[in-house]
Formats: sequence, C-alpha cells, structure tokens
Amino acid sequence: PFYVNDATLPITTNREEPAIIPGVLSGDLQFGSGNAISLIVAHATDLPVVGVAPSNVAGADTCQIMVTPDSPITEADDLVSQTVAVNTLNNLGDVSVRAAVEAEGGDASAVNFVELGFPEMQGALERGDVDAIWTCEPFVAVSRDAGAVSVISPYDVMTSDLISTIFTSEELITSNPDLVDRFTEAAVRSFNYSDEYPDVFRESLSRHTDIDPELISQIELADWSRTELTMEDFEGLVGYVERFGLVEDEVDLTGIIRED
Repeated sequence: PFYVNDATLPITTNREEPAIIPGVLSGDLQFGSGNAISLIVAHATDLPVVGVAPSNVAGADTCQIMVTPDSPITEADDLVSQTVAVNTLNNLGDVSVRAAVEAEGGDASAVNFVELGFPEMQGALERGDVDAIWTCEPFVAVSRDAGAVSVISPYDVMTSDLISTIFTSEELITSNPDLVDRFTEAAVRSFNYSDEYPDVFRESLSRHTDIDPELISQIELADWSRTELTMEDFEGLVGYVERFGLVEDEVDLTGIIRED
C-alpha cells in the first residue's frame, strides 16, 4: 500500500517519516516518500532501500527558521546556544539549521534541538518553550499568520535543488520490477500534474485540510516538475551528512538510486 489522498494531490503517506523506511523494509509498505538526507543516511547504514523517482524539489522559501517578532534572533548565527524545534532529529531540519549557522561563521555544534511535530511548533514558540522553529509549508504560512517572522531560508545555503524522493526496497525491485515501473510512472505523472495545475492543488488543500483558505493562497509550493532522480541530487548533501555526524563513515552513493 501507498496512501493517496486525492488524484490531484502529490502522493503522500499517513506516517511520520522515521517510520516509513522500516515500513518499506518490512513489506508493510511497498513505497515510501522522504527527503534526500533520509535516503542518504539509510543507504550509508546499509539499509536496502533505493530511490526510484523524484517527488518534489523544495524551493528556497518552502522551509524557514522562524521566531517571535520580539526575538533577539535576527540572523542564523544568533541561534548558537539557542533551542530550535525540528520535526525529526538528525535529519534535514537540524542539518539545514546547522548549515545556515555555519555559513555565517557560527558554531553549528552549539545549537540545541528538540523534536516537535510541525502542528505543535507555533504553540511552543509562543509559550517560549523553544527559541526558534524550523518549519515547512503549509506551516510556514500558518506561523506567519500567527505573527512569527522568518530569520532565514536555510535551503538558500545548502542547495537550490533539495529533492524529496520516492523509494522502495531492493527486494521489491528484484521481485516485481513491473510494479515498480508502473508505480513510478504514475507517481511522476501525479506530481507533474500538480506542478502544471497549482490552482487545482491549492483547491484540493482546501478540501482535505483545515487550513484557512486565505492562507492556502500564500503557501510557497514546491517544484513537482522533475521526472527522474540523478546522482547530482544527492552529491551536494553528502558533505553535510558526514560533517554533522549523521553517519560514521564516508558515504558511497553507489546504488542509492535505481539504474535502468
């Protein structure tokens, strides 16, 4: 199974990302979706998952480091010794925050992180439980509407092509390559449709979420126009994964994506 919300929506799972890879490996799920760093870490730790298709490329503004309007934090290096909420520890959130701090000359190792779901982050920020949040659309629009302000778009620092992937197990590729081919084609067509018709996608959001319709028009959408994965999609991220300690050894990307 792979959970689909609507024919006009990009395919998505109903699980938190840390649970998706184990689900794919166990056979509970046939396909999963996750960011490129998740796939790099899984691959580097010899988990037999393979990228088979792109889902989207995150635009520079789709994720933001945000603070309260009266916060003394005005740039990335102000986050040193502060506490930042991310949705998953040791993944894209804290890596991109550390990259932004490092780019401004700050000590990236001195930022503190706590794990919170995106829907809980704005409340934690308002209560003062955290000093900043790393949040992504549509929650950027929600937090901005609640008064939060952006410090920086960390993807500007890392790469302009930070991709999310559809992946599956090596076992499924071997045992049922036709299924993988057909699913990959269908997924790419779904994503491309959303890219070609963004107004249809926004209308679907209004039917499938509780987001204020006025905010939906303000959401920065990702790029769903890609049709294939390339090694270059991962190569620019390996240095961050190694430098920030997400893996113990040097990463070899051989086999991370399905080869024809």
